[in-house]
Amino acid sequence: MLGAVVSPAAQDYLSPLPPGAPIVKGRASIQKFLQGLLDAGATQVKLRTTKVDAAGDLAYGRGAYSFSLPAGEGSTRQEVGKFVVVYRRRAGAWRAVADI
Repeated sequence: MLGAVVSPAAQDYLSPLPPGAPIVKGRASIQKFLQGLLDAGATQVKLRTTKVDAAGDLAYGRGAYSFSLPAGEGSTRQEVGKFVVVYRRRAGAWRAVADI
């Protein structure tokens, strides 16, 4: 499942910057990071892009995310935040180069 989310191109271009954690580099590390969220019980994952803009070979998308995690004793806590993804066009294709 995560192989479809993290394409082979992610190995060269994408480096998520999760809060309170080191930069995640490379396809295997990104898959491990995302799998860790799922293994921790993340559910109700939502990503909502609110703005996209481009100039030349650079573009960005901005938005918000939320997901639920178990909080013990049958309760859950909601994690919410914002994101910016920067893209660069290379060889005619848009590739994510930063995910903050």
